[in-house]
Parts: sequence; C-alpha cells; structure tokens
Amino acid sequence: MPYTGSCIPGEKIYVTVNGDIHMCERISPHFPIGTLDAGICHKTVAQYVNTFNKLYRKCHTCDITRICNICLARATDRHEIRIPADYCEKRYQSVKDTLIAYVDLMEARPNQLDKVVMSHYEDLRDKTGDILD
Repeated sequence: MPYTGSCIPGEKIYVTVNGDIHMCERISPHFPIGTLDAGICHKTVAQYVNTFNKLYRKCHTCDITRICNICLARATDRHEIRIPADYCEKRYQSVKDTLIAYVDLMEARPNQLDKVVMSHYEDLRDKTGDILD
C-alpha cells in the first residue's frame, strides 16, 4: 500500500515518441522505467519506489496521508527524487483550510451539497438522456 493517495508506479504508463516508458505523463523525463523494445524494468521501478518510501517514512503517521497528493511525479526534480522543504506543511494547511470551509458551509447551509450534487446529476441526465437511470 502506498503511504499516500498516489498511484503505484506501473499501474498506468506513459510512452514517449522515442519509445521510453514512464510511470505517468507528469514525471520528469529523467526517470524512465523501460522502453518499448525492452519492456518495463521492474528493478528500476522498485528502486524509485524504495527511494520515495525512504523520503516519506513519516507519511504513515500523518493525519492526511490517504488524501495527500504527493507522488513520485511531484517528488521528482530534474535528476533526483526529493521532497520540497515546505511541502508537508503547505499540504497539511491546505487540507485543514478545505475541511474548515466545508464544515462552515455545512453548518450554514446543510442541504447545499445535496443541491449541488443533484444539480450535477440532472445536468448529466439532460446531456446524456436516461442512460444513467
């Protein structure tokens, strides 16, 4: 299980025009996991995951670990895997601010979220017909 809400490298892939295989379309081009000719190198994937996990050992005790969006793509900076110094603080504060705003909204307008969700599904039904029923 990954520490955070990120994907597991290899669940999806991105292939460049020159045939390099990457973990996703957002990662630095300096972290290929294989080529079309040779296939995916699972040893390389394991090395990247192990490096990532060593950096994020504290994630397993973090309160927001399952909703955090840190991943290998966000942790790659040109030729190295590293965590930006203030990333955790900023992410924690962002989640806290979002939850505060959500609770404030729910206290002030308890049915507002239901209205937004229903409006979304009604819009979908209008655009797609009754296939959602």
